[in-house]
Amino acid sequence: MRFVSYFLIALGVLLILAGIVSFRAGGFATIIQGIIQVVIGIWTTKAATSFQLIVKTQGSDIENLMNALGELRKLYALQYWALIIALILTVIGIVVAVIFRPTF
Repeated sequence: MRFVSYFLIALGVLLILAGIVSFRAGGFATIIQGIIQVVIGIWTTKAATSFQLIVKTQGSDIENLMNALGELRKLYALQYWALIIALILTVIGIVVAVIFRPTF
């Protein structure tokens, strides 16, 4: 889980840098995608740390488990809303493409 989180953070930073480099050619979406990846990576790191604390500590297992599950809930809520927004934008794009379809 920690490896995945570090990978997501690194991927997000690379996407942000790529978006900055290509900002004039539509890099704004890439920057947003990079920011989302970094946030997902950070929340995954926090969840991994809480899960690891369950094993390493005694007496606060339930608290650590609840913290880990809270971070995972945030992560999946973000992914849920990102997918909903992506689906809505895809449908809007398809409708616009069908309505304003160029005729040759």
